[in-house]
Amino acid sequence: MATFYLDYEGGSDANNGTTFALRWKTLTLGATAARIAPGDTIRVMASPDPTSLGNGTWTGGGRPAAKNITSSTNATPIVVTITAHGYATGDYVSVVSHTTNTNANGIWKVGTTTTNTFELLQLDGSNTTGNGTGGSTGNVTKINNCVVKLASPLTKNVALCGGLGQKPAWTASASVTATQNTSDYKEGYSSAQIAIAAGFTTGKAAYYTLPASLDLSGYQQVCFWIKQVNGTVGAAGATYLALCSDTTGDTVVHTCNVPALGALNVWVPVVVDLGTNLGATIQSVAFWVVTDNGAQTFLIDNIFAAKASSSADSLNLRSLISKSDGTGDEAWYALQSVNYDVAFLANGNGVISTNPVLRGYNGTSETVTTYKRETIKTAVVAAATTTVQEVMDSGTAGNSITFSGGWNRTDMSTQTGQTWFDGLNGNGRGVYVNGKSYVTVDRLNCCRYASGLYISGGTLNAVPSVYATATSAEGVNIGSQECSITNIWVNNNGEAGNDYGLYMTIGSVGSSVTNVKSADNCAETGVYVNTVSNVSFGSITGGNCGVNTNNGVVFVTTASNIALGTCTITNSAASPGFYVNVSTNISTTGGSTSGCASGVSVNNPSSLFLNNFTINEATEVAAISFGRGSMVYSNRHDNTDGNNWQWQGSGTINQQTSVVDSPATTSWKMSVTNSGATGAAAPLALKLGTVVCDAGALVTVTARMRRTNTGLTMRLVCPGGQIVGVASDVYTDMTAAANTWETVTITFTPTKAGGVDIYAYAFGGTTYSGYVCNLAASQV
Repeated sequence: MATFYLDYEGGSDANNGTTFALRWKTLTLGATAARIAPGDTIRVMASPDPTSLGNGTWTGGGRPAAKNITSSTNATPIVVTITAHGYATGDYVSVVSHTTNTNANGIWKVGTTTTNTFELLQLDGSNTTGNGTGGSTGNVTKINNCVVKLASPLTKNVALCGGLGQKPAWTASASVTATQNTSDYKEGYSSAQIAIAAGFTTGKAAYYTLPASLDLSGYQQVCFWIKQVNGTVGAAGATYLALCSDTTGDTVVHTCNVPALGALNVWVPVVVDLGTNLGATIQSVAFWVVTDNGAQTFLIDNIFAAKASSSADSLNLRSLISKSDGTGDEAWYALQSVNYDVAFLANGNGVISTNPVLRGYNGTSETVTTYKRETIKTAVVAAATTTVQEVMDSGTAGNSITFSGGWNRTDMSTQTGQTWFDGLNGNGRGVYVNGKSYVTVDRLNCCRYASGLYISGGTLNAVPSVYATATSAEGVNIGSQECSITNIWVNNNGEAGNDYGLYMTIGSVGSSVTNVKSADNCAETGVYVNTVSNVSFGSITGGNCGVNTNNGVVFVTTASNIALGTCTITNSAASPGFYVNVSTNISTTGGSTSGCASGVSVNNPSSLFLNNFTINEATEVAAISFGRGSMVYSNRHDNTDGNNWQWQGSGTINQQTSVVDSPATTSWKMSVTNSGATGAAAPLALKLGTVVCDAGALVTVTARMRRTNTGLTMRLVCPGGQIVGVASDVYTDMTAAANTWETVTITFTPTKAGGVDIYAYAFGGTTYSGYVCNLAASQV
C-alpha cells in the first residue's frame, strides 16, 4: 500500500513516482498497471488556489422569455421599441435577428428607458449608432443571469470586443478573404472570419487597424478565441496573432502563437503569457501564417489584454470564476467572454456558441467577493470519445486504488485544495475509468471536455468529491455497477440535446449517490438515470436545465426503484422539473420545484412517489399516460398534513374532509378530467387496500361511494388474475342518484389462499367527481 505522486505540470512519466521529487506527470503513462497495486494512493497536485477579483454582482433567476421587437431607430444611441418591455437601466440584453438596423444585434447594456422604449449602450456605457431604421423583426432577451458585473475593469479590450452588431472588417492580403461571420461567434453578434486560399503560402493573412492607439503597458497576457472551420489543423505555432505598432499589421511588437487546436469546428480559448509588459503604442492586430497548410479558414473573437499571471486579479479566458473561495458549495463557471467590467458566463461547454442566453447563473442574486482559479491544461484531443487520462489498474475489495487530487503545490504533503483538469476545446474524456473496479476518484475536477469523469464497466468504484463544470456532454458519466458517489457538482453542461450533468446508465445497479450539490444549466438534464435499478440518491439541487428538450433537472427512463432523496429544482422554464418515462417506483423524500414549465411529467406507464414535496408551478403535473401503472403520488403535498394527491392520465385523486360519510373522517375524491374517450378501458383507479383471503370461503368487500353526476360510473373492483379462483374482474357499479352515498358490494370465492388488491374505478365525462370511503372486508 504505497503512496505515489503525480504532477501534470512539473512531473515526468519517466520518474518512478515514489517521492515528490520523482513525481509522475499523467495518470495514463505514469500510474501504469505495472507501477500501482490495490491499496495504493496516487496523490495528484492541486491546481492553483482561488484568488479574489474583488466584488462581483451575480444575478439569478433563470432565462426570461424573449420579446419581439416593434422597431428601432437609426440614431445615437439606438432606441428599441417593445410594448411594456419591463427592462430597467443597467440590465444586459441580447438582440438577435433584427434586420435593416443590424447594428442593433449583439449584447448591450440598457440605457434610459420608458414604458415602451429603451436605449442600447456599449458595455462600457458608451453610445451605439444605428445603420438604418429597423422594423418588427428579431427579438430581445434579458441576460442578467449570464453576466457577472465586476467592481471595475480588470482587462483591456483590443479588438472584436463589444456588442457591435457588425464588427469592423479586417483588411485581407492577396489570396485571403476577410469577412464577418454572424452565425458563429463568442461575443456580440459576429466574429472575424479569415479564409486563406491554397495559393497563399505564408505571411500576413489579414490585419485590423485599431480606432485609436492603445497603451497596454499595464498588461502582460493576450487573450482571444479562435476556431478553425476547415483545412488541415496545424501544429502549435503554425499561425499567430500579432500586436503591432503600425497601422497595417507589419511591425510586430508581440507574437502570440496559436496552440494546437486539436480539431476542426471547436472554439479554443487562447491565453499567451508574454511575461513582460505589453507595448504602450499598439495600433493594429494581424493574423500571420507561419506554416503552409493549404486552404484554411479561421474564426477569431474577443481579443483583450490581461494582467500579469502573478496578479491575484488577473482574469483571462481560461479562468474559472465563482462565488466560492474554494471551500464552499458554489459552482465554478467557465467564461464565454470578458469585456470591460463584464464577465460573461460560458454557454454550454464554453467552446461552442450558438445562443449566448441559454445558460447562466441560477443561484442567489447578490454582490459578493468573486474568485477566479486557473486550471491544469491537459492534452488537446480531436474527438469527444478520445481518452485524455485513464485509470490503468483495479483495486480489490477492501483495497481500493485511490486517485486523490488537491495536494498542495509545494511538496504535496497536505490535501488543501482541488485539482482542476482542463481540456480547452470541449473534446475527450478528462478522467476515464474503463472496466476497472474498486477505484476511488477524489477531488479530480474537469472542465471543457466532452465528458469530465467517465466510468464505464467495473464494479464498486467510489467518487468522494468531484466538480464537473462547463463540459460539452456529460459532466459525470457512470456506466459501471455499484458506484458510491458523494458530493458531485455539475453545471453548465452541454449545448444541444442529450447533454447531461450526471448521467447514470446501463449497469449502475445498486449504486448510491449522496449530495448532488448542483445540477445547474445543463442543455438537457441535470441528473439522468437510464436503464438501471436500485439506485439511491441523496439531495439534488439545481435548475435552468432542459433548455433544448422536454427534460428538466431529473430525468428517469426504463428504470425502477430509484430513491432520489431531497430534490430542489428551479427555473427550468422550458421543461418540467421531473420527467419520468417507462419507470416504476421512483421516489423522493422531500424538496420542491419552482419556475419550471411544470412540476412533473410522467409518460409510458411510470410511477413517481413524492413525499413532503412542494410544487409551485400552476401546472403541477403535465403529460401523463393513461393506464393503471402510470401515476404521480404526492404524500404531504406542499408539505401539508393530510394533503395527499394522485395524478393519473384520467384525472386526479385527493384526500379531503368536505364530503365524508361516517364513521370515516376523510374520503378520497376522484375527479375525472380526461377519460370521456377511454371509459372503462382506462379508468381513474384508486387502490383502496389489500384483502388477505383463505381458500374456499366467500369474501365480501364493501365501500361507501358517492358521485356528483350519474354520468360518472363509480365501480368497486377486484381485478381478476390476482388469486386462484378469481380469473376475471369482479365488480359492482353504484346505482344511487347524484350526491347520495351508497354501499357498493362485491363478492368472490378464491380456491387458494392469498391476497388481492381492491380498487375504486371512476370513468365517464370529463368534469364529474366521485367519493369513496369506509372500505370493509369479511370472509365466511
